[in-house]
Amino acid sequence: VLQAGAVDITNLKTKDDPERYLSYLEQEVILSAQNLFASSVSALKSQPNLKRVVIMNQIPRYNSTSTDPLSLKPALAQLFNKTLVEDRISIGLHTYLECNGVRGVQEARY
Repeated sequence: VLQAGAVDITNLKTKDDPERYLSYLEQEVILSAQNLFASSVSALKSQPNLKRVVIMNQIPRYNSTSTDPLSLKPALAQLFNKTLVEDRISIGLHTYLECNGVRGVQEARY
C-alpha cells in the first residue's frame, strides 16, 4: 500500500498568476502521478510474489483564497487520481469524512 504524497500539490505555487501557469501545474501533477505509478510497476516486476499494489488516492487540498485564488489544488488532486490506471495497481479510497469533511475544517483555520 502506497500513499500518494500531499506535498506534491501543497508545494505548487497557485497564488501568483495561476491562469498563466495552469498547464505547468497540471504537468507537474501528472509527472508526480506517473513517478508513483512507475514505482508501483517496478515493485510488481521486482517482487514476483506481489499480486497487487494499492495506491491510496490523493486527498483534496484546500487552501485559503489568498494562497490559492482559483481553488486549483482540489482539481489538481483529482487530476492526479485519474492518472493512475493499471490492471494490477488499484486506487484505494479514503473515507467520505476524510475527503469531503475536510473543506469546512480547513477553511475554518483561515
